[in-house]
Amino acid sequence: MPVVSPAFPANPELLDPVNEELKRLGLITREMANKGSAHNQHRLAGSGLPYTELNGFFGLDISNWLLRRFPDNVKLFAVDADDETIISILQLLLPGAEYEKITQGPEHGLARIRKMAGSKNPVYLWKWILGVFNNSHAEQAIKEDLFLRMKIFSSWKLDEAGFNRSQLGLTTDAVFFQEEMIRHPDSLKILKQPVSSLLPLSHPQKLKCLDTIRGSLSFLYRETDPFSFADLHELELFDMGRGLQIALVGMRKQKRLSLESYIGYMAFKNGVPLAYGGGWIWGQRCKIGINIYPAFRKGESAWQFAQIMRLYYQYCGVRHFIVKPYQFGKDNPEGLKSGAFWFYYRLGYRPADAEINEAAREEWEKIQADRTYRTPLTRLRFFTGSVMEWKTSKNSFPAFDAGVISKKITDMINTRFQGNRLEAISYCSSALKKNIPGKMKNKPVSSKRNAVWENWCLLAGLMDFGKTWKVSEKLDYAKLIQLKQTGKEVDFILKLQGSERLWKEIKVLNT
Repeated sequence: MPVVSPAFPANPELLDPVNEELKRLGLITREMANKGSAHNQHRLAGSGLPYTELNGFFGLDISNWLLRRFPDNVKLFAVDADDETIISILQLLLPGAEYEKITQGPEHGLARIRKMAGSKNPVYLWKWILGVFNNSHAEQAIKEDLFLRMKIFSSWKLDEAGFNRSQLGLTTDAVFFQEEMIRHPDSLKILKQPVSSLLPLSHPQKLKCLDTIRGSLSFLYRETDPFSFADLHELELFDMGRGLQIALVGMRKQKRLSLESYIGYMAFKNGVPLAYGGGWIWGQRCKIGINIYPAFRKGESAWQFAQIMRLYYQYCGVRHFIVKPYQFGKDNPEGLKSGAFWFYYRLGYRPADAEINEAAREEWEKIQADRTYRTPLTRLRFFTGSVMEWKTSKNSFPAFDAGVISKKITDMINTRFQGNRLEAISYCSSALKKNIPGKMKNKPVSSKRNAVWENWCLLAGLMDFGKTWKVSEKLDYAKLIQLKQTGKEVDFILKLQGSERLWKEIKVLNT
């Protein structure tokens, strides 16, 4: 039967004893949870071990996932907002006729929630408060923001088999035994290797994969948008060899970014989650980074990240990778002290700033000449003054920054429409509709207010869309809007990369 194995077993002889020890650990923590002292139970809280509690603060979507997936194992732990904030949020979400009970009385904080719910049972309170948010007629984005402002903490008892840090993972039919580590990979050679091992997943298997991803992050009190707002139809799992599998996850259509595309990933070794991150893709340019779980750092981290980039290169058409300074130390003490700059440098990344790049080259020569030499933190901090980039070819195109276009749209609204956004959207929308050829005219337009249409009509307003574009080029633009609204995000990415006329206009706007 397929099992979740340890991530890096050296040989088959070690596998069974390790699995037995993991089971024994679960028996010990279950005994402590059932009969142990409150002091020891408290000490284990947050460890993610079997039968312990995880007390944390999550967004509305992950909280709803916990409610659906573990309805009897999650309870309300605390409400950390001040009473004034709690009252104002309840007034927005509950019927106005309940004004008296919402606002009056000496109760504060959690006591006010208990009074409104008519119960002190923490499991019931958790369900009640999520019901208040989910049943409200407020827009989803507003509800998500109010939920964060209310600072609602939950307590999750890790009673379900497989959902804890020592057992969580994907089942695998075969275990890869790690006889040696690849510590110095040829990253460019790896990138050029085709990816054809897309693993077919049934709907239940996709659910299991997404549950595993969300659980893995939750154990560390972390969230990322592609996993919180995941579209199950946009989840794909790839076999990259040597026991490494990588899941790519796109977001629900209403959560997609306006211009860029944000595709998240999680890497598994023998089914065990070991790293996560995402790529922000605009044309062939991708801002990317990696978060490796502490237990799996060093070793094959460079090879694993090269495989992640290979997937974005082969599957998403990326040719120009960008790492932002936070990843290697800016406002990130851990990244600075770990020397993460050199992790990316060894893979082939270089500072985009010429002065910093030259200083890094000189520093690298010192390291090569003396293996005991360590770069001072002041120097590493200086390196965070520039993004690092890796162009896989000299002619990587398109490789522009969507942030530049965003700023120009704001400038256009301020100068041409005196800051009136409704007027700008109305004007640009009418102009775009007039210029879309008849057979596509109504397809990109929704009967409701559509954020994708609004964003892309503003982009069209920046360009000379109506006068000089060919019919085929206008059809191409309409197809992009369609894909952004209703298609797969990867299909949109690839279609956008091939839209030559659009990128000619973007090039002018970037100068």
